[in-house]
Amino acid sequence: MMAPGCVSLAEHSPVVYPKDSLREYWTFHTTPFVSRLQQQPIPSPQYCTKAHRNFLAAQRVRVAVALDCEMGTAISGESEIIRITVVDFFTQEVLVDRLVQPSIPMRHYNTRFSGVTASDMRNAVRNRTCIFGRDKARQQVWQFIGPGTVVVVHGGQNDLSALRWMHPLVIDTLILESYGEPIGGGRSLKNLCLKRLGWVVQNGRGHCSHEDALACRELVHWLAGQIPA
Repeated sequence: MMAPGCVSLAEHSPVVYPKDSLREYWTFHTTPFVSRLQQQPIPSPQYCTKAHRNFLAAQRVRVAVALDCEMGTAISGESEIIRITVVDFFTQEVLVDRLVQPSIPMRHYNTRFSGVTASDMRNAVRNRTCIFGRDKARQQVWQFIGPGTVVVVHGGQNDLSALRWMHPLVIDTLILESYGEPIGGGRSLKNLCLKRLGWVVQNGRGHCSHEDALACRELVHWLAGQIPA
């Protein structure tokens, strides 16, 4: 039996794309190959001295990262990336944390959830502190990620789709949580952090992609600890 639709209308109109623009707008890209010299060595706890942490920070391509994006809504009604954060999984170093100016006209920035206002975006564009467009955002991410990098996300299908990116190694805390005992309140990042970690997140003006990326990281630690030895 089918569930009722989210909206009931007499007619629904699909998005109409100009000729050849659909391919350009929705082409996905795979993570590019990197040489072994660009790859970061796996950190060992017994060697995590200050010098070792500095050495790891100097490497470009990381062993693992946590990633989160904030989305606005384009004129077409589709989600569009407006902020991206990438942190090193082991050191928590912030690798990327910037607003992303959309390449297409926007309906709104979904400020209630994204935490990003139109004024924030205008200031970032004026001061040239933002990333200009989705493609450049993806390229900035690729400075730190190779095919062998583990990318930690929560509900990462939306993030990767917004970046038009296919990656072979992803740990999604939303999916991992589905294998455990269900908890009241659902599998939102906010609820999982509260119930699993005792953390209160997403409690300010909208979300914060930096806070959410770190929360994903901690959830993976917690979930890994539940695996029987």
